Amino acid sequence: MKKNNLRQPLFYLGVIFILILFIRLPSLAVPIYNVDEAAFAVIGNSIIDGQLIYRDIPDHAAPLTPYFYALVFLLSGKNNMFAIHAALVLLIFGICVVLYRICALAGKKNAGYLAALFFGIFSYTYTASDVLAFETEWLSVLFSSLGAYFLLNYYFKNKPFSLFISGLFSALAFFSKQLSLPVYAISLLFCCVFAYYNNKKTSAVFKAFLLNLSGFSAVFFLVIYYFYINNASSDFRFWFWSYNNQYYVSAVPLTQRISSALLYFIQRGSFFAVNYLLAILFVTAVAITGWASFQSFARRKGLLIDWYLIAWAVFAYLGAAYSGRHFGHYYIIALGPFCLIAAATVQILLDASDSRGSKQTAAGLNIPVIGILIIVVIFHGIFSPFYLHAGRLKEWKLPWQKDARRYYLPKPPYELSEYIKSNSGKQEKIFVWGFYPEIYVLAERMPAARYINCNFLTGMIPWTNWQPGIDTSYTIVPGAWKIFMEEMERNKPKFIIDTSVGDINFYAKYPPEKFVLLYTFLQDNYKISKIFFKENGMPYVRLWERIN
Repeated sequence: MKKNNLRQPLFYLGVIFILILFIRLPSLAVPIYNVDEAAFAVIGNSIIDGQLIYRDIPDHAAPLTPYFYALVFLLSGKNNMFAIHAALVLLIFGICVVLYRICALAGKKNAGYLAALFFGIFSYTYTASDVLAFETEWLSVLFSSLGAYFLLNYYFKNKPFSLFISGLFSALAFFSKQLSLPVYAISLLFCCVFAYYNNKKTSAVFKAFLLNLSGFSAVFFLVIYYFYINNASSDFRFWFWSYNNQYYVSAVPLTQRISSALLYFIQRGSFFAVNYLLAILFVTAVAITGWASFQSFARRKGLLIDWYLIAWAVFAYLGAAYSGRHFGHYYIIALGPFCLIAAATVQILLDASDSRGSKQTAAGLNIPVIGILIIVVIFHGIFSPFYLHAGRLKEWKLPWQKDARRYYLPKPPYELSEYIKSNSGKQEKIFVWGFYPEIYVLAERMPAARYINCNFLTGMIPWTNWQPGIDTSYTIVPGAWKIFMEEMERNKPKFIIDTSVGDINFYAKYPPEKFVLLYTFLQDNYKISKIFFKENGMPYVRLWERIN
């Protein structure tokens, strides 16, 4: 019997893995999906070369994802985006396994299979640059889900040390994505609730609180100590926390952030509007849990889990919405609890019957009718968002073929990167003026200065203050230009790629001519050697080449 019980999860989870692999196989060969991937790749390369994030190569992202890139590159070679995307497939499947295990803890294996299936599907059914790219949210989901697993392990088995492990994983989620912090607040609250339910003692609540907080603090202070011994405490504090709050988030007014967070859940084209099955089942779960709580406290053990999952989902969503920007990949951090809630709700509805075993639910509805409705909703709710991105499967191509890179890469960046590789040595450095770190990865060349995107020099906050009439000088990072020019004078890159001529990522408002220090440096040391054009004949980039 035990052998059969073991084979069943392996079979169903194996089927889910094959599904994930099949739908994501084309994504392995795509060289790069967005600026985030490019930035993480460049930082990962720099880490391998002995540099330190924040101190030597600044970015406002949390540190774990760039270090994960560095680990993958260390094993597979620099700029190996195939390996990065393959690692993402394994990571997503790992999250599916954790979601299954969370349900299995509660004795709901069927819901666990469904939660894993939902995550495998709904982690795919959105825009490619959001869900096919290796973003910071994927590690955050993995660690927050592991944190939830150990928290619930304490609840069901009353093993206090699980709370310490839960805190550890919650901290790792925080250092994967700062916006995961609200989720930890919920974990800390419910660890106290669970402790009181299990032991009925105030002392147990205090002990549980300290254990969970100790796990979080252990990772927190270890990270701080790491940057301290590397003389980077102030750099870490500024880029990881201060820059995000003082520059990035504050660029969107608080009132706008609050109003947009309330509306985005149902806004057309939003993550949960596209994956509307999750939204429908979430609202259903809130209604069922609220009604059950109102009727009786007899099921309070189960209801505590229900409310924990709902709170986890809500605060993950609020964390994702906090900046007011609503990039689709932000909402991946809420996908885990939403899939768990959706799966549990489906199982509740399918299994619904009154205590006397009649063929009607407690609400008086016929069970076959409910079953048919659920099947229709699931069928449409899964295949409708899948259909939106069916084109990805049409491009299914063996990713290990020699021409795969050329097949997936547009002509302008392909020609530019090939030209740079052919006309510079591997150890020579380049610099991209603009917000386009993809070129470093495609050309396989390192940046000549620490600012792998120039937003810190121009004050542009991506997709926020890009309009031509807005003066962004007030958000230029103090001291950045001095550091930048010193590094440019010292390294004198072989090529400087000017993206302003092609208005790549809204950099037409920042031509080099607008900045006296940069333009003087160009005139003294460089010449325009080549202009690359888009397919429509418009300029793409202007290439400045160093004069001997």
